[in-house]
Amino acid sequence: SVFWPPAFLFRTARSAVRAGFSIEDVRAAAALEARVLAEESRAVYGKEFSSELRRTKEDWLRILSGPFGGLIFRLASLGLRPVNASPRPDSKPAERMLEAGAIKLFNELPLELQARFEQLPEVGDELCCRVEELRDEPGQQEELTRVIGALERLRLDLMRLKAGEGSPEQVSAAIAAAVRVNQETGTRRVPRA
Repeated sequence: SVFWPPAFLFRTARSAVRAGFSIEDVRAAAALEARVLAEESRAVYGKEFSSELRRTKEDWLRILSGPFGGLIFRLASLGLRPVNASPRPDSKPAERMLEAGAIKLFNELPLELQARFEQLPEVGDELCCRVEELRDEPGQQEELTRVIGALERLRLDLMRLKAGEGSPEQVSAAIAAAVRVNQETGTRRVPRA
């Protein structure tokens, strides 16, 4: 049917309004999704796609960013009481978003691979904690970059494995490298003045 896309967008917008999200929140989430999709396309398929919301290859993201998305959202809001605003989807620190992406991919793996990589969730959390510690200390940019890079490598290697472009050995190596980075950045700290 010709009417399913607007009907789908209307139902989605209505659910978002009921949950306390505004059109700005939805657009922020769409912009974040466009960046993630562009990054995944580059990492997994080697193709370049725009991460700019209005130029993304994803039609539904472009619709949300335009006037039609705003109209759908206004119509979906009719008759609903305002509720407390939900936290913005991009308000999480970058390291926690990377960790969440890696954990999502980890949870989608077959059980035998989850068992093989059982330390991955703990390693991801430790790296996030290390980032939070390093961020509070001046002169730690290089260490901070290494830790965030280790988190990103975990996520990308899991993404490649899921897409059939990587191997379990690459993920194991990424976990070992993340453990090493966490240990090294934890022992070479510059004391606070």
